[in-house]
Amino acid sequence: MRRESFFSSYLEFPYFTKEVLRAAAEQFKIPESTFNSFISRGLKNGEIIHLKRNYYVTRTFFDKHRTDSSYHFFLANELLKPSYVSLEAALQYYGLFAEAVNYTITSVTTKLRRQFRNRTGIYSYRSLGGAFFTDFKTIKENFEFVIAQPHKAVFDYLYY
Repeated sequence: MRRESFFSSYLEFPYFTKEVLRAAAEQFKIPESTFNSFISRGLKNGEIIHLKRNYYVTRTFFDKHRTDSSYHFFLANELLKPSYVSLEAALQYYGLFAEAVNYTITSVTTKLRRQFRNRTGIYSYRSLGGAFFTDFKTIKENFEFVIAQPHKAVFDYLYY
């Protein structure tokens, strides 16, 4: 199997993991060294985009959904679980924040603070105690994502 056709199976996936790729490589009897070479060359050629350790998306899929905020919010939820989109990104989503926000999506999590910078954007996570990890909802647009309710987004913004 050629590298070009190896990633073509993932053109409609919002993201995929290295473990999923490894399972496909085993199915096609691709040696580990060749498999790692496929990933390295795919990243170098821009065929796939590195989201975080062992998480990728094809360039084709990302380009198709580049302007879809629900996709970016979905990614923010997937890169660190549990989390919900909040602060400026949520306030702008609800039309409560008049300023244009740069493409940093800030989410709230019960885990430690993190930040992921990749070619799709900047995903920042703020830590919040379990008692305050409430008042969020799931929204289904093109992609399903979890976001703070308007009053909670205001609370989180003032809290931080």
